[in-house]
Amino acid sequence: MLDKIVRMEERVKFLLFGTGDYYRRFKKWFDEKDILALLDNSLEKQNTFMDGIRVLPPKEGVKLPFDAIVILSFYVREMKGQLLELGVTEDRIYHFYNLRPLIDMKKQKWQEMYYGDAKALVWTKGNGGKKILLLSQDMALGGASIALFHAARIMAGNNYQIVVASMIDGPLRKRLTEHDIPVVVDVNLQLKTMKEVEWLNDFSLIFCNTINFHVFLSERDNKIPVIWWLHDAAFFYGGVDKGLLRRLDRTNMKICAVGPIAEDAMKKYVPDMEIEELLYGVADTGGYVGESKCFHTDRICFVTIGDIGDIKGQDILVQSVQALPESLRKKTMFYLVGRNTSMMGRRLIEETGEIPEILMTGLVERERINEILREADVLICPSREDSMPTAAAEAMMHKVPCIVSDAAGTAKYIRDGIDGFVFHSEAVGELAEKIIWCIENRKKIHDLGVLSRKIYDTHFSMEKFKRKYNKPIISMQQAMESHISLILVVARPGSCKAISKRIGSLCKENQIDLFDVRGRDLGAEKKLTYHFGRTDGITKSRMQQLIIGKGAISVDLFDTLVMRQTLFPEDIFEIVDYQLREKGIIIEDFCKKRLAGEKYLSKYSAPTLTDIYEYMKKTYNIPDMTPHELAELEWMADARMLIPRQEMCALMEEAFRQGKEVYIVSDTYYSKKQIIKMLEKCNITFYTDIFASCEYRTGKTQQLFECLKEKIHGRQCIHIGDDAVADIESAKKHGLAACQVYSGTELLEMTGYLGLWNRVESLADRIKTGMFTARLFNSPFQFEAKERKISVKNANDIGYLFFAPIISDFVIWFKKQIKEHGLHNVWFCARDGYLIKKLYDELDNDRKSVYFLTSRTAAIRAGMEDEEDIRYVANMKFSGTLREQLEERFGITVPEGSIREDNGDDLLDYLQEILSKASVNRENYKKYIDGLPVEEGTVAFFDFVAKGTSQMYIERFAGRHLKGLYFLQLEERDMRGKGLDIQSFYREGEQEGSVVFENYYILEAMLTAPLPSVTGFDEKGAPHYAEETRKKEDIECFLAAQNGIIDYFKTYLKLCPETEINGNRELDEIFLGLIHNIAILDRRFLSLKVEDPFFHRNTDMTDLI
Repeated sequence: MLDKIVRMEERVKFLLFGTGDYYRRFKKWFDEKDILALLDNSLEKQNTFMDGIRVLPPKEGVKLPFDAIVILSFYVREMKGQLLELGVTEDRIYHFYNLRPLIDMKKQKWQEMYYGDAKALVWTKGNGGKKILLLSQDMALGGASIALFHAARIMAGNNYQIVVASMIDGPLRKRLTEHDIPVVVDVNLQLKTMKEVEWLNDFSLIFCNTINFHVFLSERDNKIPVIWWLHDAAFFYGGVDKGLLRRLDRTNMKICAVGPIAEDAMKKYVPDMEIEELLYGVADTGGYVGESKCFHTDRICFVTIGDIGDIKGQDILVQSVQALPESLRKKTMFYLVGRNTSMMGRRLIEETGEIPEILMTGLVERERINEILREADVLICPSREDSMPTAAAEAMMHKVPCIVSDAAGTAKYIRDGIDGFVFHSEAVGELAEKIIWCIENRKKIHDLGVLSRKIYDTHFSMEKFKRKYNKPIISMQQAMESHISLILVVARPGSCKAISKRIGSLCKENQIDLFDVRGRDLGAEKKLTYHFGRTDGITKSRMQQLIIGKGAISVDLFDTLVMRQTLFPEDIFEIVDYQLREKGIIIEDFCKKRLAGEKYLSKYSAPTLTDIYEYMKKTYNIPDMTPHELAELEWMADARMLIPRQEMCALMEEAFRQGKEVYIVSDTYYSKKQIIKMLEKCNITFYTDIFASCEYRTGKTQQLFECLKEKIHGRQCIHIGDDAVADIESAKKHGLAACQVYSGTELLEMTGYLGLWNRVESLADRIKTGMFTARLFNSPFQFEAKERKISVKNANDIGYLFFAPIISDFVIWFKKQIKEHGLHNVWFCARDGYLIKKLYDELDNDRKSVYFLTSRTAAIRAGMEDEEDIRYVANMKFSGTLREQLEERFGITVPEGSIREDNGDDLLDYLQEILSKASVNRENYKKYIDGLPVEEGTVAFFDFVAKGTSQMYIERFAGRHLKGLYFLQLEERDMRGKGLDIQSFYREGEQEGSVVFENYYILEAMLTAPLPSVTGFDEKGAPHYAEETRKKEDIECFLAAQNGIIDYFKTYLKLCPETEINGNRELDEIFLGLIHNIAILDRRFLSLKVEDPFFHRNTDMTDLI
């Protein structure tokens, strides 16, 4: 539909849905002649005229002959859903954010307006790096625009040439120009991208405010630095193209947010986006700091400030007021300050008409807000979503304590009951309880207000804002031109990594040192590490020495005694989410809500898992399952992930047997009973007692160690754990000795993630990496040998760590092809199919697969039909004499001395012998095939790494079509003329330089079978085998590796939700390639030979790794 509209020669006919603020903002883009009608759900507006255009109910409007409906509101989900129910197809519904394809910008370009010195500044070339453009979505006096206004004043005071530009005009322009800050009003910014706006190319920095600029940023000149300041809650992302967000070029762009609500809203769609907190500043207009609060009325005065609407949640406040006992309500006044023209506003005016304690003021002048707050006792922010309400910061500046919803960003800074109050969003009863406390404890409100002022001073004051951000902002180009010698990166470790990637090469070229605040050289070459030579860590003998003389041992549980087989603990939440979806229970943003619930409750005490789900049920109205059932589901998912750290457990078990008391001390939301079951699964029984934080309602950084000390009655005790703060610092603080062990993830991180990090993308990838880590770094004692090399000691681990990931993904792909092609016969060719068949049978019980006895030799011996076949085989070079080739490949014995190779004898001289023998071999082979359980239809024919030779010859006499499904096909181009049907996991063009292509010999050596190679069949169809050349220990070695692969495969299928199982070959190849970098200590594995009798060559395993 979009393409159709863009190409239409006739004019597009529109319906505009919404007649409020965003209609006024965007109506200029539509010619009145092209608007068939306006649509609105307001009964008051329906069947009236606005701007000379009819306003219709949506159900009437959609009957008109329109081309597109444009939603001019942020209530996208509701309005779009309504249109879909009315039969409007989705391709005809647009939002003002994606309006651009409908508008001819060449015909409808609007002239920008300049105020103050804006035009001169904009068009004057050269600025010495001092010209900064601040972009605002509007010039209204809302929170985001006011925040940008304060930022502009600070920058201007630092001698920068500041220009503020906006999409639309408004009262803020006057304020800016009164402070000598030039302004540009350019409505084209609503639709144009940065590359299309001609007048901004000479700025040194562009500062974009709010999500409204995501389209503007979608095409930009990344040589100009951009700061994108996000103020928006998730509600405002309704009409945003999420794919566009993910595709944004973030080069030379810094993204900031006014707290966690705004950050989470963006990360919901772009989880990997690096976002820093940037709080706004609020000017101090209190004028009486240090003075006592005066009460001017006998009634306690509550105020809420903001446009009346669903998001601001004033209806929640009204319900809470209605729930108050009348005797208490008469002691109050509630002022609802803000524009009340919305549907909710009109409804609340009607509902509150008979509640004298509620007064709806309507919109007031900005200057009056401070007057209102000076008279207020308490500010209430009942929002359903609110990134960081400026009204709350302004209230605290006036020493007015706040009652805020936990859906407001300000809640992060308030200590409930100490310097304000926090209630669960939409919890009417809980809000009423907070209001009642204020009524009954009016004299204490003053003390809360004084403390709330400290929140303002610490986080929202202009002095704080200036101290944090009143620094020169220069581009990287300016840094180089100024010959700066050091750049210090002040950011989280993950952000530091991203920043060093972005500017590291420039710093190196210009001899600029690049460090983070922790003193780490970010410009240093980042080489993978396969040893721990530079890391100090605990050895087993050292730990044993520390334990000696201690009457009691305290040991952490997670990451110390046991570890999860996934990369991050939060992955468990995602697994639970998938399990719930399988049950038909869909909880939007489950992982985020689960984490938020834990975070919220942990502010007050150490919650149980059931506590967390009770909070979630109450807060988010989760249906169908009880908190106990949800908690049990998560506990079971986590328990499945756990394995013991074997050497750590063995050491603790030894100490327990020696009579020492062993206490498990854990910060956990699992009950003691649940932990006991987890320990039983891991065969851990060597403990005296368990101290679970949730049962004592306190954690290790609080008083949990004191609880332990009461139990051990003064005996000397050492605590062992992985967390530097919770385990080590806290234990020492409470008078215990402490010993740190590294978690598996920490050890992996020390190695630079062994090159895996940039390829880990999905939950399946994190489970694979977690399984790898749990096996490779199961032991914390990686510091025993002098070299401290990372090593693998046995073939089982070799198979599990290096080969299993790529083999598993291949088998999953193989099953998918079987299903897609509707195949019922599956032949796994010997000997490479021996293990693959076992793995496939774990996946698919519906089809009976066959371990098909064959080899390249057996297929050729039976398949030769003419001279061309013999030439084909002769072209596959044989590393031996002609006599040896006749015997090895064709089973023809020629007396010694009867061949004169120097006279040019070749295979064709033995044409008749070869063809004659092939005829017999073919009949014998057919008897074998006739005895197989085969249904009608195509046969899926597995080969691991091959050209297709075996398939080509077997298909001639098998009597059915063979569909080749290979791991890797060699010489694909050369085989195209052979009429073979082959699909390969690795296609031609993917092989060049790939890890798989370089290592498939090693894989083939691991996938072989314990029986020798088949050479042919007798007259009854019974197989003939070649002489076994492998030693017993060789066979034991590769079977041990296969057991490791089987163990991995079964574990992966058990742990990863079925819907999430997917292949990541790039990650698999890194696992495979690590066999060359990690020390292999299994002597049997290193002594293996990779045999290929068809080509008459053997290769030592040590030559391959």
